[in-house]
Amino acid sequence: MKFGKQLEFHAHGELRDKFVSYKRLKRLIKRQRFLLDEQEKAGGQAKETSPLLSPDSVREQFFRELAADLEVVNNYFLSKVAELTVMVESLEGLSRQQAQADTPPESPSNHPA
Repeated sequence: MKFGKQLEFHAHGELRDKFVSYKRLKRLIKRQRFLLDEQEKAGGQAKETSPLLSPDSVREQFFRELAADLEVVNNYFLSKVAELTVMVESLEGLSRQQAQADTPPESPSNHPA
């Protein structure tokens, strides 16, 4: 099974839409390749200065969509880090409270008068 399919297959719950859409990006790459091949067949040379690679091209769309996907992934994991940080701080607070509750009070006989 290919990586993109495995990722989609194993993604569940809240992770379902929090990963890079390899399938969509692969389609954009294939579309760009097709357009370049068509241009070559028509006698044009596929160069970096070609109109196909203008800011409105499939290539630019690919990078925009990749950046958007990466932002979604990054934001998801940043939110998870924030949630876990709150949980750890809460548990540390509970641990300190429990440690204080378990400490026996000092008896007056232990202090010199």
